[in-house]
Parts: sequence; structure tokens; C-alpha cells
Amino acid sequence: MTPREPKHSCMVSRMAVIAMAVLLVSGIPFTVARSAENAVSCLSATGEAAVAPCRRELLRDPGNVEIRFALSDAFMGLRRYADAVAVLREGLENFPGDDAIKKKLILAESYLEEQQYIEKQKKNAAAASGSKNQGTQIRLSIIRCKKLKGDTALAACNEGLDVNPNHPDLLTGRGNVWLAKDRFGNAIRDYEAALAADPKNREATKNLRLAQTKREVKITQCLRSNGPDGLKACDAALLIGAPDEFDVQKRRAGLLHAMGRKKEAIEAYRAAARLNPDDSQINQSLAALSPVIETPTTVQEPEPSPVPSQATVASTVKPPPSPEKKPLTRPVAPAPPPIKARTVPAKPPVKSSLAKAAVAASEMPVQSPPAKAFDPPKVKKAVPEPATASPPIEMAAMKPRQYSNAPEVPGITH
Repeated sequence: MTPREPKHSCMVSRMAVIAMAVLLVSGIPFTVARSAENAVSCLSATGEAAVAPCRRELLRDPGNVEIRFALSDAFMGLRRYADAVAVLREGLENFPGDDAIKKKLILAESYLEEQQYIEKQKKNAAAASGSKNQGTQIRLSIIRCKKLKGDTALAACNEGLDVNPNHPDLLTGRGNVWLAKDRFGNAIRDYEAALAADPKNREATKNLRLAQTKREVKITQCLRSNGPDGLKACDAALLIGAPDEFDVQKRRAGLLHAMGRKKEAIEAYRAAARLNPDDSQINQSLAALSPVIETPTTVQEPEPSPVPSQATVASTVKPPPSPEKKPLTRPVAPAPPPIKARTVPAKPPVKSSLAKAAVAASEMPVQSPPAKAFDPPKVKKAVPEPATASPPIEMAAMKPRQYSNAPEVPGITH
């Protein structure tokens, strides 16, 4: 349906043009001329071009029914039916008995209802499409959650619960996964949530009883066992919100502390302290463990120390250890070869008898010591040899020569 244009639109536009021309010729003030221009633009234009001048003219003269009709027609042409209805209702308030306004208002309201109905159908279709996709995703998640095992099944259950957190089948499936992992506390929590959403869920009811029975056994093991077995039992029995949660958390913290897992022990102690802040044993354990773990992450640079004096450095700085000294072994020097007699050339006659005796001594051959019998070599400590005096011949050679006419050897002349 499209809005009908008024029959007298052509006549109105001609009259508006004529009125505008008369006003301009007669010299009417500018404001009046401007108003006539808005009226002409409102009555002659359509669509968005007519909205602004019609609004201005209607603000100036709210009782002008013709301008009001033109503005409502412009809104209906733009499919802004709510605005058209508002303009016509305002006119009907000013003129309650105007049948033309009533008829036009009924037409605008019918267009508005049709538009709202179409928009509602579109929204319902979009919601149905989204719900269909969501339902398909949940069905696939249920199949994977119940058919798969281990961490893969747990991931599938969580994926479906992200879309619908209260789906009983997904909660039951995740409870079955926890039950297979011996995490009975988590399984009990999921089974209880599934029964809250669907009290007639037989699978959740049956497995809830089984999980509760196994959890009682694990609580006993948790409180009596030590080491990894006790810790595993405590993890299996831990149920958030249960009356015995404090005892399990405190036992877990003590086991973790004894095993040297300090960070996990602090977390368990803090969880227990939130349940019972007045427990002195937990507070003492936290005070003992916190300084070890919660060390500052920023390292402060040390302040420069004053330069020590030379005496302080000499007294504090130790010299590096000297390498181990080994005794030096000195090779045994071989026996010197026998000294042969040197032939002294003819010299001038010596005047003094002291010189003669020195010369005679130098001419005598030096005899080497007799060879001894072979003795086995003995290892002796090397002793440095004493310095020996130079032979007399060298002393004689160093003395100045003395000349005389006496023969060098008595009885022999040349």
C-alpha cells in the first residue's frame, strides 16, 4: 500500500505561488515573506526535501491543517509511519472534531501496524535461526561429551555448557567424566546441578549415589594416609561447599607442605584459612611459608661502598696461591778432561828467582788422578760445586814479564 496524494495538491501549490508573488510585490516585511517561502517549499516538495520547511512552518502556525497534512504525507513517503502518526495525533488534539485528520490518522496507523508486524516476523525468524544453530551445537556437544573419554570428553562437555550452562544432559555427562577420573567431589557437584535442572534424571540420580559412596572412602584415606597416596585421596574427596571442606583443605595443605610443594601448600592453606580464619596452626604455617615464596621481584642495586685504603687492601686481599714448587734436579757434571801441558815459547831471561820458579812450575805436566774401579751409580743430592782457583799458569800469565840476560834454563844457552 502506498499513501495517496491529496487531490488538491496542484491547486494548493498554485495558490501558494500566487500568494508568494503578491506578498513580495506588496512589500510585506521579510519575516512574513520567509514564512510564505517555507509554506511554498513544504507544499511543493516531497520526501525529505519537504520535511524541514513543513516543520518550520508548523512550528510557526500549529493550526495550519494543510501544512500538517503535507508533513504527514512526506513522512509516509519515507516509510516513517511512526512520525506521521505523531504529527496527525497532535493535529487531532488541536482539532478533535476534524474528520479529515481522523481518516488520515487511521491510514497512517494501519501502515505503522503493518511495518511493526513485518519487523517482528524478521526478528522471530532470526531468533529461530539462531536457536536452531544453538540446538544443533548442543546436540553435537552431548554426543561428544558422552561418547568420548578423558580430557577430550571434558572439553566437549564444557563447550556445550558454555552455550547452555544448565543443560541436564551435559551436566550429567561431565559428572560421568569426573567419576571416571576419580574426582568424586566434582562429579557430585555436577550430578546435583543436573538434578536441580531435571529432577527425573535417572542417570544422574544413580551415579550421584555411587560418587557419594566412593567419596566417603577417599575422605578416610585422605585423613589417614601420607605422601602421594594421601594427596590423591584428598583431591578425589574435595567438594567445594561441603561441611568437611575445611578438614580436606587443611590435610591437603599439610601433605603438600611435607612434600616440599610450597606454592601449592600456600594456596591450600589460604583456602582453609578462608573457611576458618582463627586456626592458629594454619596461620603459623602461612607465616612460615609466605616469606619463602613471596619474595620481591625487583632487585635493588647495592650502594657503592667507600674505596678502602692501601693498608686495608693489603690486609684483606690475599695473594693468589703460588704454584707448587718442585726441587730442581741438577745434572751431575762429568769429570773434566786432563789438562795437557802447554808449550811455552821462548821468553827473555827472568831476572828474579820467583819468576823462575813460576816458569818451572808451569812447564811441569799436570797428572790426572788414577782411574778408580767401577762403582754402581749412587743417587746423591746435587750440591753446588765450590768455585776452584785458577791454575798457576794463569797467574803467571797475568803477571808482567821481567827480562834478564841469564839463561832461561840453567846450563842451556842459545
